[in-house]
Amino acid sequence: MIFSKFTSSIGILLSLLISKNVVAVPDENIMYYDIKNLSLQPPYLIEGLRNVDWSFGNATIMEINNYIRLTPSLPSKQGWLWSKVPLISNNWEIEFEYKIHSKGNNNGDGFAFFYTSERATEGDAFGNIQNFKGLGIFFDTFANSKHGYSFPRISAMIGDGNLMYNFENDGEDSVIEACSMKIRDQNYPTKVKIVYIKNTSLDVSLTNDEYQEYTHCLTINKASLPKSGYLGFTASTGEATDNHDIISISTKGILDKFVGKTGQRKIYKSNQGIISEEEDKNRSNIKTSLLVIGFLLVICGFVIYLLKGSNYNFGTSRKHRHYY
Repeated sequence: MIFSKFTSSIGILLSLLISKNVVAVPDENIMYYDIKNLSLQPPYLIEGLRNVDWSFGNATIMEINNYIRLTPSLPSKQGWLWSKVPLISNNWEIEFEYKIHSKGNNNGDGFAFFYTSERATEGDAFGNIQNFKGLGIFFDTFANSKHGYSFPRISAMIGDGNLMYNFENDGEDSVIEACSMKIRDQNYPTKVKIVYIKNTSLDVSLTNDEYQEYTHCLTINKASLPKSGYLGFTASTGEATDNHDIISISTKGILDKFVGKTGQRKIYKSNQGIISEEEDKNRSNIKTSLLVIGFLLVICGFVIYLLKGSNYNFGTSRKHRHYY
């Protein structure tokens, strides 16, 4: 009984020590870790009617438990919502819910998502500067010029700080990939999923009333973004107007690591984020050392248990021995 309890305690101790920092699981599925300070759920405002992780301005208002309205359905409005700290993960996934709606028939202009080196600088790219550095995804609901495709239009652009987004032709000379999809006046909030794998790909998928599961919109191969970027949501109206509402934001880092020439995928989960190969080796060595120490402790415990048992038996036999 003593030996059983002893080995059980050692096993629990080792499990806690090994799993405290890292969980390594060979798998073909991508694994994630939540980045809470770059996510946003209601209630949006806390003490002092502020948010510690996000800032907003111009025409944007926060309805504490309902939505963040980037612009109201009024003419010539701009609004913005920006993270206060940048996203620094190499690989990431961002999901957000939004709703574009109004009672009028003259609707526009749309809103945009940004991952950029700068933040909260107002301009003509849906409320952000036109020559941004990083990623811009535009949810354009109003065609400013004639095109061979339909609107609403979702388009993506990677800016270098010099390339300009031309709103007069809906960014046609600067966007890389795009798709057309119903994204306004839906019965349910529209969901967007943006997945970035460093220097590999950028994928955008959406839902709407017709497609309640994610539907692929666009992919940019060999996408390369700045090492870190602030997350922003901006919107604008002109003569055409809409309510542009952000409802929720979920930001996750992607734990995705390839090993070996065969392309076998090994996933590493750490509460400190993505770990380097050197760190992984060091932690593997630590785990091995802990296992060895644990094994030696079990052996020592077993020996001590046997010795105590032998001493007890020996003492007992002497107690009943008689000499004549």
